[in-house]
This record gives sequence, structure tokens and C-alpha cells, in this order.
Amino acid sequence: MIGMRAGWLVCLSLLLAACDPGPAPIIIETPRASVTPYTTPARRPTVRMTATSASRAALVNINTADEAALERLPRIGASLAKRIITYRAQNGPFRRAEDIKNVPGIGDAIYGAIKALITAE
Repeated sequence: MIGMRAGWLVCLSLLLAACDPGPAPIIIETPRASVTPYTTPARRPTVRMTATSASRAALVNINTADEAALERLPRIGASLAKRIITYRAQNGPFRRAEDIKNVPGIGDAIYGAIKALITAE
């Protein structure tokens, strides 16, 4: 019986030795240098108009507005602002605000977002 117990103990010790991951890794923490977070280059802040802000501000006249003024309208970026100015230069002033839909890239969805903010005087 002692031989059996000794056999089990040997097996158990071998099994535990096989499962032993070894000594725990030593982790050395070093003080971190102060890290300056990355910031993007300075850009002018983009101010977008909404229908509620239009009641407080004058409407954008699409016949006289420059590129910066047009870009403040929702969903109008630099590309569409340039197209509006090009269209206006080639075809003359807009007769009514809805005529802005004749500019390539401006459809019902964009017009719906800006119609309360524009005028064609």
C-alpha cells in the first residue's frame, strides 16, 4: 500500500511540475515621460447654420455669397460652394432660391436642408 501511495505522489508531483508555468515574469515599471497629445494643425472653426440660427441671422443671398458664406450652410462643402459660384458666373443670378437645384450635386435633399437659410434677391 505504501508503494501505491508513493506512486500516486510521484505521478502527482510530475503532473504539477508539467503544469508549472515557471517563475512569474518580473515587471519593472518606469516613470512615463510627459506625453503631449497630438493636436491637429490650427484651422479656422467651422460654423454651420441651422434653421433656428437663421432666424437670428440674415439669410445667405446665393447670388452674392462668397465661398466661405456658402460653406457655412449645412451639407455645403468647398466643392459644392465652388460649383454654386461657377454656375452663377456662367448662368447669371438665381431668380429664386429653388433654382439652386440646377447646380450639379444639389438635389431635393440638400435643398431641403438649406431652403430656410437662403434667399435669391
